[in-house]
Amino acid sequence: MSISKKKNLEGAEVNSLAKQDFYQRYGNIFGIIWKRTINYDQVSFTSDGEAMNAYYDANVKLVGTVIQKKLKTSRMIHRNISMKSVLVILKKM
Repeated sequence: MSISKKKNLEGAEVNSLAKQDFYQRYGNIFGIIWKRTINYDQVSFTSDGEAMNAYYDANVKLVGTVIQKKLKTSRMIHRNISMKSVLVILKKM
């Protein structure tokens, strides 16, 4: 079994097919921000009141979506939950 190497994106412009796929999935959301990185076309947006990022690879495949959450540290301290435990819980979600 071989591991394929990530293909870098060429050029500075976000792929129009990535944008098309995004709009088909999420609709015409206001306030989106597109950014091209070395490996991904990234779009930042808000959906249902939650800040999110979606990542498209060189093959215009949606490879991940991240929901940004803020943890309330006072609640964690009160419940005596360590940050390591919280990260384990988040990975399982």
